[in-house]
Formats: sequence, structure tokens, C-alpha cells
Amino acid sequence: MNQTSSILQVYTDGACEGNQFDQNYGGWAAIILENNSILHQTSGSTKNTTNNRMELLAVIRALQIIVRNKLHESHIIHIFSDSAYIVNCFAQKWYIKWKKNNWSNSQGKPVLNPDLWKALLSLVERCNFQFIKVKGHSGNKYNEMVDQLAVSAIKELKLLGK
Repeated sequence: MNQTSSILQVYTDGACEGNQFDQNYGGWAAIILENNSILHQTSGSTKNTTNNRMELLAVIRALQIIVRNKLHESHIIHIFSDSAYIVNCFAQKWYIKWKKNNWSNSQGKPVLNPDLWKALLSLVERCNFQFIKVKGHSGNKYNEMVDQLAVSAIKELKLLGK
């Protein structure tokens, strides 16, 4: 990557309605921007999930688009998330210990969502990235947009009755 690399801004969010119940609905969304112009937005939903899985899936789907389009080769990627779970994992490098401990956490218990963490790590290893924590529901334009997209994905799934 050269000195003139531009920055992609990636906003992600996950949502889960009825997170505490076995039968629930989850949604995720991501927006990819360059120079405050939206390059791509994506969202989706699933049943019987968790909020953390939806947060992870949002980042994974965004990075898949970036890698598929080779944008990671010429851009620095700033990933904005309101998920402390994700941001802290990278800021505090939890994933290094998880991998070293065969996907067990500091209490010796299995790491939750190892399938998604492994998928995410395989993508970020290809990228020059930085995770940036944003406060959810605080008026950040793009954070609010991805929240609305994730919630809309849940509503659509419920309407379809799937």
C-alpha cells in the first residue's frame, strides 16, 4: 500500500429482536463509503440468532465485498461499530489469545461464535484496517442508517414469515 491510499469508511450494525429467546429474529447491515459517498450498502437477516452474531456478520459481509472488489489493495479501511464486543476484541487483541488457547477464552471456556470470528479474522488479515468505536443511537448519520437497515431486515423477515 502506498502513501496515497485512500480511506474506506465502513459502518456496520447488528440487531436482534427477542435476543433472550430461542425463537427470535436478527438483522445486520453495512455501508461502505469513500469520500462520504456510499459505494455499497448491504443487509440481511436470520432467525434464531444473537445480537453478537449479527454484529459480526455485518462486518464480515462488508469485508467480503471489499475483498471481492479488491478495494483492500488500495485503501485503508476504517470500520465503525457500536459493538464493544468487536471493537474491544481487536483493540485488546483477544483473538491472539483465543487462537493460542485453541479458541478458549481467559476463563477456559469456549469462545462464542468461533465460526464467525475465524471468518472475520481471515478477512482482516488481508486488510490494512482499524476498528473505531461509535456510540450507538447518538446521532451519527451512518451508524443510524445501518441500524435502520438492520431493523428493516428483521421486519422484512418477519413479514415473510420465514
